[in-house]
Amino acid sequence: MKLILATHVYPLNPRAPTDIPGNFLPPFIAELAKRGTDVHVLAPNRRGDKVADMNAPVTWFDWRGDSRNLGRFNPLQPLDALRLANLYQRGATELKNLIRRQRAEVVLACWAVPSGVFAESARRALGTPYAVWCLGSDIHSSGRNPLLRPLVKRALKGASIRYANSITLAREVERLSAGACDFLPTMRAL
Repeated sequence: MKLILATHVYPLNPRAPTDIPGNFLPPFIAELAKRGTDVHVLAPNRRGDKVADMNAPVTWFDWRGDSRNLGRFNPLQPLDALRLANLYQRGATELKNLIRRQRAEVVLACWAVPSGVFAESARRALGTPYAVWCLGSDIHSSGRNPLLRPLVKRALKGASIRYANSITLAREVERLSAGACDFLPTMRAL
């Protein structure tokens, strides 16, 4: 199977457990690769020295962000709103291009926003199914934000499968999406 994992946070060094959030993704991808899944990662570009991930190539796409983590952007501030709009537009475009190049069969969007929005746009344009893995902030913060909530709901409703990293979060995803959500925990080596 050819899968694209879309995320807004991916470690610059996949072997550095201190590069969080997203540090649980490289071991998860390694397990998928062991089981024969061909994985490619799509993530917004971040500043810093990047170390290649031996289990999956990473496509870093440029956008109009700054050095802040995405969670620090305020969609009520005009400049931040423009930056976020650029992220959504660039992410959706880059995901569609990557799906075509890789001939991907499915997308796994880590977090309903922004990656689920990228995946939902690609599904409408190309018909590529996607799953959303909700990991907390996408539902607890963005899902309660009146500007972002419609995007969260749209990304969840368009997904073929929904996952959440806690049982409580899964129930909230079910309320937002009016669809089933399975439990899929994140794992980290201690």
